[in-house]
Amino acid sequence: MDRTPVDGEDAPRRTSTRARRLALFVAPWLLVAAVVVGGAIVYHSSGSGGTAASAPAVATPADDASGIVKALATSGIKVGEPATPQATAVPGALATGFTGDNVHDKGKQPTFSQIETLSAQQLLPLFPANTVTAADLPRLKQQVEAVRAAAERLSTPDAAKAAGYANTTSDVPFMGEHYLNMDLVRKGVFDPARPQGLLFSKIGPGGAEQLVGVWFLLIPGVNGIRPDVQPPGFAGNLALWHAHVGLCLVGFSGASEGETQQSCAAKGGSYTPDLRWMMHVWVAPLQDNPDGIFAYLNRDLFNKQQAAGHAATPSTGQTQ
Repeated sequence: MDRTPVDGEDAPRRTSTRARRLALFVAPWLLVAAVVVGGAIVYHSSGSGGTAASAPAVATPADDASGIVKALATSGIKVGEPATPQATAVPGALATGFTGDNVHDKGKQPTFSQIETLSAQQLLPLFPANTVTAADLPRLKQQVEAVRAAAERLSTPDAAKAAGYANTTSDVPFMGEHYLNMDLVRKGVFDPARPQGLLFSKIGPGGAEQLVGVWFLLIPGVNGIRPDVQPPGFAGNLALWHAHVGLCLVGFSGASEGETQQSCAAKGGSYTPDLRWMMHVWVAPLQDNPDGIFAYLNRDLFNKQQAAGHAATPSTGQTQ
């Protein structure tokens, strides 16, 4: 993976009910891809053109926009062109089919707190095989510290908005609200100190928004980003950019992947052939991720959303 230099300026189970909820995300016939578009949850099945189970919107849809795709379009940023056959074969592109593994990330990995506090000797065995070497680690730590500094600087909605970020989704289970900075999206540069997006969730006192993570978004066609090659990123081979191919959004209530324009139109949906590249990073001051710093979903966050009483439980529904 190519690497980009960092800008020096700017790193016993609770209840059976909850267990059943979490089991929805590890069922062998279903791979969850909780897509951060319009606050919907996308269910990716093992078949092609899988049908999504509907999930109710979480909380109230954002005032700023009705989803990431619309927010990008409003800002003059086109997504999904061109969608190439090669693109669907890139790791992280969900329409490639269910393999038994979570294609969004590379499995259990160190958390931000572990990366910050453990020695290299303690830390390296915690990374999945063939992802981070001793030579990669100093650079990775430097990049993670830059992301953390950005999170601390932008830790409140007011600070985020003052810096040019606007909310584009509702409070998505396992992820939170997705704020975007369109100026940074237009630049198309991977810079750990300047993430394109922030993740907030209403888990604070009285339902206040709290920063829970950051995310990066690089659009093919912007600044030389390609649809068939993962962009430059973090040192090593741990952080996985992910994509959503053949995306069909039906309002705020449901979505599916692996669709064609015709199949999406039959559902009354809005079709995006290819939405990429995205990456979540869990470095927020008040929210770690027990599954790792680059894990796609955050189960600990979901538990807090449930406790706050505002996160919907994703519905099941057999795929067709």
